[in-house]
Amino acid sequence: MKTRLKLITSEALNHFTANFEYFIRGIATGDKNVLSELYDENNFSDSNIEFEYTPLIQNGTYNVTDYKNIKILYETFENLTPVQASQERLWVSLTLNHYMDYFKYRTESYFNNLKEGIKIEESIKGLKAAILYSWGQKRSLFVCRLSRLWWTGYLTYDKDHSNPYHLAKFFSESDFSGRAIIYFSSNYTANKQLSLGILTALKDYNNEIEKINRQRHLVPVTKHFNTLGGGTLIDLYTREDAYKITENILLNSTTKSI
Repeated sequence: MKTRLKLITSEALNHFTANFEYFIRGIATGDKNVLSELYDENNFSDSNIEFEYTPLIQNGTYNVTDYKNIKILYETFENLTPVQASQERLWVSLTLNHYMDYFKYRTESYFNNLKEGIKIEESIKGLKAAILYSWGQKRSLFVCRLSRLWWTGYLTYDKDHSNPYHLAKFFSESDFSGRAIIYFSSNYTANKQLSLGILTALKDYNNEIEKINRQRHLVPVTKHFNTLGGGTLIDLYTREDAYKITENILLNSTTKSI
């Protein structure tokens, strides 16, 4: 059965953001007064987004569940436009109303710290970044726990492959957060064919030569294409071009390490 998404109002979002510590502590402890204030029906309004709710996986190791949850969330919201999926209100609303259990699972250490009264400042900051746009819109899309699942699915979906999520699987199986922030925060990733070529080369190198390391492999590739985008018409490059350029960068990094 389809559910109509209720969006948090702009006023309620501002109040939630300004009083984040108060509300997140209430969520962590299950304070009924805080929850009643947060979930007041006046804080949410109907949107035109309908979806069939499927729960995300909330147990197991992240390097396994992240890939599965990318598939679940992207397929649940495959009709979202990039403009809709860029809105902070959307992901805050979905987290609060439908995926709070997943949010707690994916930020378990922070919630445990709050319950135990340790590392309070660090945990509040971490939780805030995990649900709100604390780092600017583009970077925050891949820091926020829920939005990065959808965006990774959207940007890695390879419709011509027998498993359209093969690149999502590769990308999320190790160091997902660090990889996502470095790679997807770059402007060139908006060019889907270019990005698919780069990611396929990274995956092949990872499978055939050596495991991809964020600093040794991903950073040089990202820097190269960012520089290339500033001085050439990068949108003219094909997926095959991007694959070959990436392959050369990676093979060069291997030669230097010998």
